Amino acid sequence: MVRKALGVALIAAGIAGCAWLAMEELRYLEAAELDRKAYPLRLVDLDPIAPRGGVEYFGKLKLRIYIRGSGVVDHIDVVQSTLPASAMEHAVKAFAETRWEPGMKAGRGRRSVKVVEVDFEAPLRGLDRPLSSPAS
Repeated sequence: MVRKALGVALIAAGIAGCAWLAMEELRYLEAAELDRKAYPLRLVDLDPIAPRGGVEYFGKLKLRIYIRGSGVVDHIDVVQSTLPASAMEHAVKAFAETRWEPGMKAGRGRRSVKVVEVDFEAPLRGLDRPLSSPAS
């Protein structure tokens, strides 16, 4: 009777352990949990934001990119953006279409989260002329 109860307990513990391992495999690991962080296999080329109606746009974008263990982007969350919606959508699409080298843990590609910050700088005006020195 005790042996049977012990066997049932071990089976239950094994099932619980397998469920925990399965859940761990489905979890997206943060950068600090990885042996090597995920990185894009090619440069993500983002064009400057085109002026519209005589207005030039600039700003910042912060993304959380969820990458599968195969290197394919699963989904992207916009954490913060000061960009016009069309520019933000263009940047998100560019990162979503990029293939990634997945984050690695114990020698295996794992699901991971990559935080990316993009700064679309303000256009510089008047720097095409040399600076003049004050008259002496």
